[in-house]
Amino acid sequence: MTRRLLLLTLMTWLVAGAASARASAAEAATTPPEPVPVAALPAAATVSDARGGPVALDTGLVIARPALLGTGMVRGVAAGVSGAGWLTWGLRAAWGQALEYTEHWAITDNEVRLRAVGLLQGNAGRGTWALRLGVGASAIYTTRDRAQAGRLGAAGSTEELHTTAWTLAPGGELEVGVTLRVVGTWGLALFVGPSLHHARGDTIVGWGGHVGLAWLP
Repeated sequence: MTRRLLLLTLMTWLVAGAASARASAAEAATTPPEPVPVAALPAAATVSDARGGPVALDTGLVIARPALLGTGMVRGVAAGVSGAGWLTWGLRAAWGQALEYTEHWAITDNEVRLRAVGLLQGNAGRGTWALRLGVGASAIYTTRDRAQAGRLGAAGSTEELHTTAWTLAPGGELEVGVTLRVVGTWGLALFVGPSLHHARGDTIVGWGGHVGLAWLP
């Protein structure tokens, strides 16, 4: 009698446990999954803006074809500011120096280039690509020194041995480049493209490039 009672009790527990497991499984199957919070998604599932602040600043080295001289290269520094957004504006300034030597003259051009720029830009990962059109003017200060001026002066020559002149030339550049965020708000900027100047009745087609640091708040 006792064995039958124990066996009946054991079978009752087994049946009750099976029924409870079936009920839990049915409830889990009919309950919809909870939505995953946006903050819990991996970073790759969201699109980040490489240009978080309203403006960006950059400064660096510039190399270009001279606006007036037929040979040599302009080497100097440049700086600029630009806004955010896919279509925006900016301002740029650059200074550089170019040297040219002929049989009779040593010519030095100091160029100051001022530009208002328009940019078409977009984000690509940690960087920003941009197409930049700059329009403005270049002020060129030219000095010409006669070769062997000391000897000619001692010989009593009346020829001009040193001359200076200012030239204002309208010009512009069309550049393509990238700005890559490296550490925090600091990044690297690289731009290159053709340039155009009109001076002394001639149109001079050249090229230019800029590489430097960028601040991207």
